[in-house]
Amino acid sequence: MRRLPRSRAGPAALLLAALLLGSACSAGQIAETRQQAGSPIQVGDISLHDVEFATPRDRVYEVGEAAQLNLAIVNSGLEDDYLVDVSSPAFDAVAVDDAEPDSPFSITIPGGGVRYTGTSGEADIIAIGMSTDLRTTESFPVTLTFSRAGEVTAETYVSAPLRLTLDRLERERAADQPGYQGDVGDV
Repeated sequence: MRRLPRSRAGPAALLLAALLLGSACSAGQIAETRQQAGSPIQVGDISLHDVEFATPRDRVYEVGEAAQLNLAIVNSGLEDDYLVDVSSPAFDAVAVDDAEPDSPFSITIPGGGVRYTGTSGEADIIAIGMSTDLRTTESFPVTLTFSRAGEVTAETYVSAPLRLTLDRLERERAADQPGYQGDVGDV
């Protein structure tokens, strides 16, 4: 009687498949709990893009000042959703510039649509009463609550002036050049 050779590829393939399936099952959970740098933040049918506070004059928001929140909110669902709250330990309250006085906070995110806030948007969301000094490039958590999608927290940066961004880009390019020894005066 002839025996067929036993393959070791079968158990290895099963192990690989189990590892891939296990990592795929948890992949969707990261987006709701932690923001990946430069990637959208997802909660339900809502995704948040480019969440940041506008560049402050003098490069710092001081205690008690107000700051403009800039972001794009994409609703991939068919039904409208509503941004009903924005909160953070970094500020006391929020206001929407086009809202009626004494009306509840609410911004409509149309089903299948996009809503921009801030510099390029239809509505300005203003954080009022900074509780600590916040400098450009510093970040703090901001929680946005939607009536349908639920709550999501975004690590929100204070935008840096374009000049600082360009200076950093030039330093990074120089560092990639052969023989780079650091900035003049570096120890």
